Amino acid sequence: MPKMNKVLNLQKIDIGFEEYQLNRIGACTAVENYKCIKDLEKLDFTKEGIKRESIYVNGKPQDLICYSLLKREWDRDHESKT
Repeated sequence: MPKMNKVLNLQKIDIGFEEYQLNRIGACTAVENYKCIKDLEKLDFTKEGIKRESIYVNGKPQDLICYSLLKREWDRDHESKT
């Protein structure tokens, strides 16, 4: 992930937790979307599992991989990096 995109994504996560008082942010993507998976893992999202054949793309069932980040994890990791 280019550095600017990472900074913007970190700011979006911070806004979600601080301004909107979210407890959890979740994201799912196609299991073949390696770039998105790598980006989510760089942002410290935790893999929760696979939703088998949960969407259809061009008439074919596709698996999704799901990730989440909890506020307490964000607070812990964010404080240790500042």
